[in-house]
Amino acid sequence: MTTSATPRKPARWLPALLALTVIFLILSSIFQLPDASTRLDAFPLRGAAYASRDVPADPAELPVIGQARLVKRLCQTPTQRVLVTIIDGTRNRHAVHDPAYCLRGAGWEITGSRVLPVPGGEAACLSVAREGRITQALYWFTDGQSRHSSLCRHLLQTAARRLTLGCSGPAHLFVLIASPDGQPVDWERLRIEMPELWQL
Repeated sequence: MTTSATPRKPARWLPALLALTVIFLILSSIFQLPDASTRLDAFPLRGAAYASRDVPADPAELPVIGQARLVKRLCQTPTQRVLVTIIDGTRNRHAVHDPAYCLRGAGWEITGSRVLPVPGGEAACLSVAREGRITQALYWFTDGQSRHSSLCRHLLQTAARRLTLGCSGPAHLFVLIASPDGQPVDWERLRIEMPELWQL
């Protein structure tokens, strides 16, 4: 006895899923996610123990930054000088990527890394060398409250923001601090001299 195979009917939920996907793509292309401009604008040029000035972006950075917001400042405290780079990738998520890639592109060799506790979480401290100079760079990702150094976690958080149209939480910033002169940075002292960094 033979039985004829009945043709499979397409799943009833497939058209609904397709419609929802199209609606989401249309909404995400129209809806502008809230960015971190308020937090960036609140970062002062001068604090109780430091003064700073804006530094223009390098021409090579401009194509990568695109519509993202970039803040670069040369900051002088009583004991040290640091270059602070902050990127809000809300308008261009590709502007934020592995900082080791940028450092290598600038001619630095990554010689080591370690996790450093900071207010609200942790940061990554990279040891870098170039032309006989050895220094460190510190970076983290922040939503204004917590801080971490995981690029994978950052990408998941920003993807969740896009999928929820911003309902999953505030915009995330990428913060990178390095010595412009290749001099060692006293991170503990910097926390005291520039507490505003931990309010971004």
